[in-house]
Amino acid sequence: MLSTFDELELELLQDPDDRHIRRDVMAERAFIAKLVERRRELGLSRRAVAEHMHITKRRLRKLESGQADMRMSTVSKWTHALGWNFTPTAVSADAAEKALHEALQQATTAAERLDAHYASTAPVPV
Repeated sequence: MLSTFDELELELLQDPDDRHIRRDVMAERAFIAKLVERRRELGLSRRAVAEHMHITKRRLRKLESGQADMRMSTVSKWTHALGWNFTPTAVSADAAEKALHEALQQATTAAERLDAHYASTAPVPV
């Protein structure tokens, strides 16, 4: 089953004129991955973060999976719940492309670290 992000990405790949939209979607995906990683690093449950944001655990799960759209106030609450500040900025397309590339590299590295961690802590079958 494809996630909302995956479906949108596949659709955007069909139209080369929508490259900027694809870049924005990928940037949002990388940003969400960073927030999920931060929550896990802090050892916080979805419930704890959701309570801090004044939303339901189900809503946070949808946000983390990309199945729900976010308002800027939601992003602000989410980042604050994780001990970060949120400062929206607008940048040139070239700067955004570079930042996205760097963020995706960081997200990939973080995902690999998490995979390695979970693989090393998995119970050994008897």
